[in-house]
Amino acid sequence: MIGDDIAKRVCYYQDQAYSEGAVILVGEVYLSCQRANDFETNGPLKWLPLNGQSNQTPKPKLVHP
Repeated sequence: MIGDDIAKRVCYYQDQAYSEGAVILVGEVYLSCQRANDFETNGPLKWLPLNGQSNQTPKPKLVHP
């Protein structure tokens, strides 16, 4: 990182910097750049799945007859 970039709160993807609230599509999953910790207002940011999406395959539901 260059000195000026240290203080910036951004998420990086493919050498591009994105600000808080940015949404990108990676494969079939939307990611949102959000705070890493809810209790910090000036802490680091990280990519989180949007609207509860996850990278895990959903487990099959058990159906009772």
